[in-house]
Amino acid sequence: MPLISVIMSVYNEPESILRAAVESILKQTFRDFEFIIVMDSPENETNKSVLAEYAKADDRLNLLFNEKNEGLTFSLNRALQYAKGMYIARMDADDVSLPLRLELQKDWLEKNYEKSLDKTIIYDVVDNAPIYILGDLYIIRIISSDFNRIERDGGFLNIYTTDISYEKVSRQFHKWLSHLTETTYSEILSDFMNLLDVDIEKLRIKKLTATYGICYTKRKEIVLSSQLIHKPYKFIEAVVLHELTHLKYPNHQKEFYDEIAKFMPDYKERLKHYTNVK
Repeated sequence: MPLISVIMSVYNEPESILRAAVESILKQTFRDFEFIIVMDSPENETNKSVLAEYAKADDRLNLLFNEKNEGLTFSLNRALQYAKGMYIARMDADDVSLPLRLELQKDWLEKNYEKSLDKTIIYDVVDNAPIYILGDLYIIRIISSDFNRIERDGGFLNIYTTDISYEKVSRQFHKWLSHLTETTYSEILSDFMNLLDVDIEKLRIKKLTATYGICYTKRKEIVLSSQLIHKPYKFIEAVVLHELTHLKYPNHQKEFYDEIAKFMPDYKERLKHYTNVK
């Protein structure tokens, strides 16, 4: 199984730009990867032909086709369902990666993995253990397999792994959870930044003990608790909107709550209803 899964969504990028993006991944110095591309513009015959050409020449490339335009988030999540690698690398179809990208990122992750755990909550990942993900309760199932993948299936969180040792499963789970946390928070932030017409310079995710979020208005930085990923999506939205609104109103004056109410009339109900959900 590949060590890294590179995922990319393609829409209507010009052929020359798409070719540059694909070739920059296929020419990486680190070779142990799979390249999963989701075609999100099924009517674009030119790009379909270009991708089929690369897939025929390099068996590391796996093509998926949406039946209709579903958008970036849907397409990347679909790619994740097929990913078999221990690490996930995100690629944009209008970008170019330097040849050493995957090698350097892989080396950094392996050297800094233990340090990164200090910033989050560590879970005892064992068979039949309960865990909340986005407000829903799941029972962990560890399944020996010839590929590495984690997926939610009804009330179960299935961890497919080529190595069922505790250390390997724990690493696999925490990397998956970290990626889910980052993509979920980033998606919500993007939506509400557009609504509020504000921008941030940096998002940090870390273990917080007294609050779920912090806004540093002067440096336009948002800090979100890693524990938020266990709360319902609507609760996370409320926390994100609250922190982003501080960029307009640093204090909790009437205008602050009026601004929140414009975009989330049920803001107070969300916080009250979901605060005690695990």
